[in-house]
Amino acid sequence: MKIIMKAYLLIWVISYPLLSCVHIKEPELIAVENIKLNNLSFSSTTLSADLHFFNPNGLGVTLCSSDLEVYVNQSNLGHISNEYNIEITRKSKFVIPIALNLDMKKLLLTGLKSQLTDKTQIRVVGTVIIKKAGLRKKIVVNYATEKDLSLIKI
Repeated sequence: MKIIMKAYLLIWVISYPLLSCVHIKEPELIAVENIKLNNLSFSSTTLSADLHFFNPNGLGVTLCSSDLEVYVNQSNLGHISNEYNIEITRKSKFVIPIALNLDMKKLLLTGLKSQLTDKTQIRVVGTVIIKKAGLRKKIVVNYATEKDLSLIKI
């Protein structure tokens, strides 16, 4: 038993620095589907959706959790905090279900309709935790894009 534990410890000591040095490319967002508003109320509402991605990396990992803030044109739209156990294989498509807790008071104060213009900036910041061979790594997310959301009807 001691030999097995020592072997596992040796593998961990060798692979942890290698895993931490591996450059991980950002997954590519392909589509957003099944958008739903749940638990509608004046204080908070939950927006759920399925995010479809492509993993361009030659490395498969497990997505464990996310802790993210979503901004639309500098206004905080809400928070995503989810626990997962999603296997992401190398060079493949995968789906992440999200539940975004919307702060309805902020939305009403800033006027969401005025936020959705022809050049809408969307930012997602926070962290996700991935796992490979029992080793966990926290990855900082700082994603920004501009999308034309003027066609969305509210």
